[in-house]
Amino acid sequence: MRREDFDHSNSKKAKGKNTMRKSSLVKSLHAAALIVAGILFSGVAQADWPERPVTLIVPYGAGGGTDATGRIIANMLEKEYGKPFNVVNRTGGGGVVGHTAIANSEPDGYTLGLATSSLTTFEWFGSSKVTYRDFTPIAMYNVDPTTILVKSDSPFGSITDVLAAIKANPGKHSMATPVGAGHHLSFSALLDASGIDPNSIKVVPVKGGAMILQELAAGGVDIGPSTLPEAKSLMDAGKLRPLVVLAPERSDSNPDVPTVMEATGMDVVGGTWRSVVGPKGMPDAVVEKLASSMEKIYADPEFKSQMAKLGYGLRYAKGKEFTDFMAKMHASNGVLLKKLGLIE
Repeated sequence: MRREDFDHSNSKKAKGKNTMRKSSLVKSLHAAALIVAGILFSGVAQADWPERPVTLIVPYGAGGGTDATGRIIANMLEKEYGKPFNVVNRTGGGGVVGHTAIANSEPDGYTLGLATSSLTTFEWFGSSKVTYRDFTPIAMYNVDPTTILVKSDSPFGSITDVLAAIKANPGKHSMATPVGAGHHLSFSALLDASGIDPNSIKVVPVKGGAMILQELAAGGVDIGPSTLPEAKSLMDAGKLRPLVVLAPERSDSNPDVPTVMEATGMDVVGGTWRSVVGPKGMPDAVVEKLASSMEKIYADPEFKSQMAKLGYGLRYAKGKEFTDFMAKMHASNGVLLKKLGLIE
């Protein structure tokens, strides 16, 4: 074989290899371009959110406090974005069905929901494995602190009278409440902070907030933990009297009712709360957009007016502050439920 033939053959092979390399490089660049385009498209899509109707799951029935406040939020978000925010009531299991539906939704920003204080008890009771960890926190917008009420002609003049009586006579006095619910745990936390066994008061189980007040007004129990909005009509009628509110500040609607800190020197807070959340893993851009909108809504005088008209309290928290709040409530409720003997 001549040298030039050998060199020519090698030259062909080299050209072939170069062609393959170029082809591979073109394919790689094309793939990279598609990836970049996909990322850019995704970013644009998130920035344009919402492009279609959004579902807002409410874990309780129509007409209740969560439904009422949720519809206010939905209407204001609809005005903000010009797209429908449709409230869907998913009831059942004391909130388990609805909260689970939110957690299991596609995390694309088109299914949101309202998480409530009940979320911090599901895991402890074994009713659901869903916890605050399964959600993307957007914003907490409402807290209705527990208020300790007595009948108007009750001999108890203050919360210190109530605590002293329970401590001196364990098992003698009674309270109406749904067992293991928010108000039950709030009053138990107060007893525990006072050095009193939370089981020192008899619990008369009822199914809801209205029945707490009915039982108390009828004289069937000595105290009733509820909220000022729920108790307002019976307080106005002169049948019930509030002793203390488990909140860091007095209520604007009932400024004469002292806080626990003022009445006892103990820093105990408790009650029910509501928030806007999404399933875990939502795009950051959508979360930031929603959080900004919720902050704007919370500051809107129209929102404050509608909440005040319905008698619901206001409190705002987002991001880490909101997550830390839920984590703290989840942990403390587990401790209290064990002390009450409701879980092992």
